[in-house]
Amino acid sequence: MIRYAPAPITSTPSQTARCARSLTERMAEDLREEAFSGRGDVQSLQNRGWSQASIERLGPAAIQLARRNSTRQVAR
Repeated sequence: MIRYAPAPITSTPSQTARCARSLTERMAEDLREEAFSGRGDVQSLQNRGWSQASIERLGPAAIQLARRNSTRQVAR
């Protein structure tokens, strides 16, 4: 005979879930995707919903991160 047990009732978490990635990482991913399509400029980031202020503030760090993530080491 198969018996079913009800699922345990859990309380809702008191803290909200934190974002998994930072804004800089998100901007770096957007830059990499735009670069693969032949674009990777300020206008393409604005088309993706980034504000001019956030581009100016996070842009340099996002560019460096995107370059690091795009570079692969082929041989040692």
